[in-house]
Amino acid sequence: MTMKVTAITVSVCAGVVSVLGLLFPNDPYFYAISSNLTVIIGRLVLCILMVMLVYEQKFRTIHGHRITFMAAAGLFIFSLIAGAIPTFDYSLFNYFKPLDYLFFANCAFVFGLAGLTYPQGKRNFNLPRLSRPRSVQLRPSLPRGI
Repeated sequence: MTMKVTAITVSVCAGVVSVLGLLFPNDPYFYAISSNLTVIIGRLVLCILMVMLVYEQKFRTIHGHRITFMAAAGLFIFSLIAGAIPTFDYSLFNYFKPLDYLFFANCAFVFGLAGLTYPQGKRNFNLPRLSRPRSVQLRPSLPRGI
């Protein structure tokens, strides 16, 4: 339930902010959140993935589980490092703003919680079945009577 509420709230807020970012890119509100088109598209893609993940309730494959967990770790590490280190933060300030890092941390929370609580899926690889080897019968080259 926590994941659903978080995912829906973050997705609705990101959707509204994305529309406002496209309509009014020079508004003072966007000193705290990015109005860059690439960042807006990335935000919307993350929102769609969050909502899809929340309503899935399980992973179909183990690869999906691992990708989700690694995405959570990557988003959390990126938001932590970029938000905490000023030299890295200032180099990315044209693209990402402080509320973007908060959004990435929320996405990492939802992805990580899904990775920890949802059951893992089946392994997606099957080895081909090999036929049993036939028993080899040796034929003598010389007749037995000699």
